[in-house]
Amino acid sequence: MAAVLAIPTLSLEISARRYLGLAAVGSLHLAVLYILLTALNIIPSPIAEPDVQFRWLPQDRSIKVTNPMPPVVTPNRFFEPARPVPRPPVIVTAEPTPNPLPPQNPPTSGGNQNPVAQTAGPTLPARGIAGTHTIPHYPMLALRLGHAGNVRLKLTVDEQGRVVAAELLNSSGHDELDDAAIAWVKAHWRYTPALQNGTAVESSMSVVVTFRLDQAR
Repeated sequence: MAAVLAIPTLSLEISARRYLGLAAVGSLHLAVLYILLTALNIIPSPIAEPDVQFRWLPQDRSIKVTNPMPPVVTPNRFFEPARPVPRPPVIVTAEPTPNPLPPQNPPTSGGNQNPVAQTAGPTLPARGIAGTHTIPHYPMLALRLGHAGNVRLKLTVDEQGRVVAAELLNSSGHDELDDAAIAWVKAHWRYTPALQNGTAVESSMSVVVTFRLDQAR
């Protein structure tokens, strides 16, 4: 009797294990199938993805640089030194010494004859014409050697106001400066002639021409 009852119990155990194995295999197939369907986006994934939206911000073109870098100024390595501003030479003109009056006509010996009355005119010294009193050119030799000085001349002006003679009274100490002053004054300077009783006469005067290196041209 005991042997007959043992056979159905063993068959039930085998059936239960078989069902469990089939259930495990079926569950594994379902899991693999679910993973494939989820990977192919056929079935939505149970893990919720974050709702992230990307928005492009508009470009702000109104941004200004508040402290721009100052431009770099490269100083010039070579520069030309400032040249001194030339000034005209100092010209000193002394009062002219007009020629003495011409001799008067002596009165006649006859007591009944009256001398002819002469009309007296103005007596004026020679006056320089400013437009002609230009500055002498500085001699190149004196400029190279650094010579400077004062040249004092005695001028003789004729009845037409021309300088007909220039006599050296005081030298500058340098021949090139003396010669330049004499030649320039005789060639360029003009005067309004001196008047003696309204008549143009020859006269003389003294002038000083100064040569300075800072006014060389």
